[in-house]
Amino acid sequence: MELETGQGKRVGDSTGDPVWPPGGNRVVFFSWRGKAQDLWTFDVRTRKPQQFTDDGDLEGDPRWSPDGKQVVFPVNRLGRQLWLCDNP
Repeated sequence: MELETGQGKRVGDSTGDPVWPPGGNRVVFFSWRGKAQDLWTFDVRTRKPQQFTDDGDLEGDPRWSPDGKQVVFPVNRLGRQLWLCDNP
């Protein structure tokens, strides 16, 4: 939502788990926008979503590290795994 106007921006359908990074401007979230549930980021300055994962597996429930430099999330790949990736 824009603070000046109070207007919201739709990021996409079938999205969830939006998480703000500590002191950052990009939200990470999951979305069904293709063949699987992948992670995306949304930059509040540019107002553009960007795909973060694209591997055909089921990702969700992302969380930022306390310093905002990494994202940790579970992946359903040959069982449930936990992945840690650098800031997208």
